[in-house]
Amino acid sequence: MARNQTEQAAKELLSSIQDYWEKRGFVVQGEIVPAGYSDRLRATVFELRTDMVGGRPVERLRAADR
Repeated sequence: MARNQTEQAAKELLSSIQDYWEKRGFVVQGEIVPAGYSDRLRATVFELRTDMVGGRPVERLRAADR
């Protein structure tokens, strides 16, 4: 993921990724972690980490959860 985003932008990105895959029957777990300080932005930047492999989710929703 890009290492130049605010915490709020990272949360919004995670939410949109999770919503996208949930509509297709998959669960994506993720977390937002601090990725250091940017002198250019003069702020802490955040990174998004998920359990996806090769850009694809690894866990499918159960039929009862849909």
